[in-house]
Amino acid sequence: MEALDYLAMAVLAAVFIGIGFTMYFSYQQGAAEREFEYRAQLLAERIQAMAAQDVGSIEYIQIFVPAGCELSFSDNAVSIKIGGVAKSFPVGIPVSGPVYSGQNLNLIIRRVEEGVYVGKT
Repeated sequence: MEALDYLAMAVLAAVFIGIGFTMYFSYQQGAAEREFEYRAQLLAERIQAMAAQDVGSIEYIQIFVPAGCELSFSDNAVSIKIGGVAKSFPVGIPVSGPVYSGQNLNLIIRRVEEGVYVGKT
């Protein structure tokens, strides 16, 4: 009977540890997604500021795009996708660049004739 009690406690402990790891991972993922959204909004603000700069002006920014998230540029907006939910930050100037997902990026923001180009450094 005592062995059965120990087995039950071990199973219960494993369940609680599993729940704890799941909660921690969810919290970390949520924090990374909130930071990504904040940095994307900062990127949009910097692109807006580039509209007043001369052609050839450059600026740099670091941004982490978590797994399951996406950063893209279209028309006059910086767009993000977090867990299938899309959000756009208008910048008021044509902006272009590749689509990024699941990576740590060092980006260069370059003022070009057609607007602003965002690419990897």
